[in-house]
Amino acid sequence: MANSQTPLTPREEATLERVGAVVGGTESKRRSDVLSALAEAGYPESEADSLLDRLLSKGYVYLVDDELHVT
Repeated sequence: MANSQTPLTPREEATLERVGAVVGGTESKRRSDVLSALAEAGYPESEADSLLDRLLSKGYVYLVDDELHVT
């Protein structure tokens, strides 16, 4: 299979790009810090939380001890 990850919607792709910019290469950030950065970028709080949950469920990001990492 060429791409084993679940495809993203355009809004999820934009969110993943923003999360990647916030988290950085091999770094991690607290989930609350990422949500704050999304809010600063104009995401409504409930949408940011929902989009982050979808990225988590699709395997594009993961949490360890409330620290968010991009895969």
